Amino acid sequence: MEVLILGPVVVRAGGVVIAVDRPLERAALVCLALARGLAVPDSRLAEGLWGDEVRGRPAERLWSVVSRLRATLGAQADVVERTAAGYRCTATMSDLLAAESASARVRAAELTGDHAAVRAEVAAALGHWRGQTLADVRSAPLVAEARRLDTWRLELTTAGIAAAVESGDADEVVTELSRLVAAHPVHETLGRLYALALYRTGRQADALSSLDRLRRAVTDRLGDAGDRHAGAADAAARSAAPFGVARSHCPVSG
Repeated sequence: MEVLILGPVVVRAGGVVIAVDRPLERAALVCLALARGLAVPDSRLAEGLWGDEVRGRPAERLWSVVSRLRATLGAQADVVERTAAGYRCTATMSDLLAAESASARVRAAELTGDHAAVRAEVAAALGHWRGQTLADVRSAPLVAEARRLDTWRLELTTAGIAAAVESGDADEVVTELSRLVAAHPVHETLGRLYALALYRTGRQADALSSLDRLRRAVTDRLGDAGDRHAGAADAAARSAAPFGVARSHCPVSG
């Protein structure tokens, strides 16, 4: 059985989708799947479902949730089992595993300076997302995990854009960079890539203006410390703009 998490949660077995409609059961399945086959202690699973609101007798409450989940899974109920250490799930997160595998190839290609391979593997990794990670799971601990995975998604995107700029294809990514910089105004790597892409497409004045906006945004966010930090980054970016951009090696999730 597969549990797909890079978007709204999808559960399927043999290509057939299994509807896990109740939010609490869906969250329990995701919590267990994220443990990658390891048993999850009751206290941790309860915290993943109810956060700080968990009260007395969590084992009984968990038994009720897991019993309903197993009933929903029908013929696949055995993928969720009880062990001495807690509940465990043997389902695979096939989309996350595939994205992680592509991300590892991105990192290897970055180390050898193979920009074409970086771009291809970034595209392969990003192709496994179907929208916002865990879009239909709202428990607080899982929302935090979703944000972490979406941050990783942005890092992958940034790695692909950096490879495009280094390959001489700044014109292909300058519009996407504009959108990303607007959404993440204090993201230094994106800001510097945007300035570099503008410079390499003949828009030197716009490149300098974008660096000024980045500096102001960082200063507004971090105050005096941000001013000093942004000033150093600004000077580095201005001196590097005609030549290249520092690579940001893309980590494997987890």
